[in-house]
Amino acid sequence: MMLHTALKIELESDTAVQALMGSRFYLGVIPQKIRDGDVRVPCVVFTRSNVARQVTYCGTGGLVATNCTLDVYAATYTAARDLAGRVRRALVDFNGALGGGLDVRHIAIGNEMDLLDVDPGLHRVMLAFNVWHVEES
Repeated sequence: MMLHTALKIELESDTAVQALMGSRFYLGVIPQKIRDGDVRVPCVVFTRSNVARQVTYCGTGGLVATNCTLDVYAATYTAARDLAGRVRRALVDFNGALGGGLDVRHIAIGNEMDLLDVDPGLHRVMLAFNVWHVEES
């Protein structure tokens, strides 16, 4: 299972997160074109920024450290902070089968930052995570 898939499943199965995010988990960007009546926010956007593989004397191991960002977008600052807090609490110090399938050894948060995307008029909270997991299959 790939990390973004496992994160999506995990966050959608967390009732506190799901109550605000629903199924609005996107890869890279919020879609510009969606059906009339669909709501795009609040949402979570996944971006993978770096993958470090563990190298030993015997070769490259199967454990990797993936740095990824979950950007939380909402129409108001309060809504963005609320969803970001729920996402953070659902993931920090997680270990086990993420999303029921990806073997995760530890999730840590490296950074959290409030931002404003002026052009679309959305509030954004950036959550940068470090995820130690077994290589994706």
